[in-house]
Amino acid sequence: MIAMMYLYTEPYTCYFYKENQILLYNTLDKKAVKMEVDETLRPIAEELVKEKIIPINDDVLKYPSISHFIHILRDSFNGDVLSIADGHAIPAIFHPIINNQRAFERLMKVDKINIDNQVMNYLEEVYIYVNGNGGKEAYPSFLQVPSYMYQTKNIDGNSLVNWLDSIHDKQINQLNLLGGDVLTHPYYYGIFKVAKKKSHEILLHYRYDLFKTEYIQILNEIEKLVLIIPMHGVSETVLKEKISALQDCLNIQWLFLINSEGEYLHAEALCEQYRIDNYMFKPIFNGKNLSFFEDFIFMDEIEVLGLQPTKREIYANQTINRNEFGRITVLPNGDIYANPNKNRLGTIYEDRMHDIIFKEMNGGSSWLNTRIDKPCCNCIYQWICPSPSNYELVIGKPNLCHIKP
Repeated sequence: MIAMMYLYTEPYTCYFYKENQILLYNTLDKKAVKMEVDETLRPIAEELVKEKIIPINDDVLKYPSISHFIHILRDSFNGDVLSIADGHAIPAIFHPIINNQRAFERLMKVDKINIDNQVMNYLEEVYIYVNGNGGKEAYPSFLQVPSYMYQTKNIDGNSLVNWLDSIHDKQINQLNLLGGDVLTHPYYYGIFKVAKKKSHEILLHYRYDLFKTEYIQILNEIEKLVLIIPMHGVSETVLKEKISALQDCLNIQWLFLINSEGEYLHAEALCEQYRIDNYMFKPIFNGKNLSFFEDFIFMDEIEVLGLQPTKREIYANQTINRNEFGRITVLPNGDIYANPNKNRLGTIYEDRMHDIIFKEMNGGSSWLNTRIDKPCCNCIYQWICPSPSNYELVIGKPNLCHIKP
């Protein structure tokens, strides 16, 4: 007599099926199991994409691939089978519904009177490049990492202040001022005054060789100073002077921009030599160092799984770009972007912040840019991987991995 059973995956298990492979990711212990799917197992593999619990009969256990799959489910604590006696109800196990509180569809239901306040809930960070300094880069750093600009234009201070004034106080979580020698902007104090009113935090970004010792007092007025060190052509003499002058300041982060393995090792040695604790290393693509990215930045399967994303992060990867969501960038000419590598959304002279955010959520290409295109859409690690980044856009590749290059 054939007995009916239910096969299920646990509520905390993320199940993926792509191109004849199953991936079980346990979000509790962050361990993953991958296995191949043959023709016998395929119907079950496909059904589990749609439902977390499915009926099977015990006759299928005679097939090695199915019994092996069930063994893996049990052994990895990702699921099991239940024998169901006559009259027993099916256990209540469902695929989670992604409850995106910021989904644009919710915004469309808000009445016109309240939509301005609601749309601002999407905003997290604003990056304002108030000026720049002379020079030229074939592959500008600011298009890859918020940093500095090689140009000489100052943003129009009055227009920027008026634009920021249209925002209710404290509606910006983090406001970043950057570009060049920021404190030399002729309208800096007016910009800073309104920035303090509109944001919870102010971060000041400076290239290390442009930051003067007389600027140190500004650290009492901001949450953090990010000092940027391009390792290509770094002056250790100047860097040592800055480290010595700022050694008692706690709200400083040192950002090293790296072009090669040698520069990475050099930066690491500098941090150890000068006892720099709060630092970050960020790679910069210069058009000639793709091999450096392929060797040290691109990820393989072990490195992707080593990220150990949470269940919440995996579901977020399916709906928003976690690198870009909530970020607005303003350039010295007044142009506004969700991402400066993408199309302009407007200008500070003509468009309110509220309208810019609405435009990006309604038809933009940055905040909701997820891995839905080839080759990522065919990869079993599609939602385990981080969201697309600026590096893909600058380098001209769909991803930064060795799995499906």
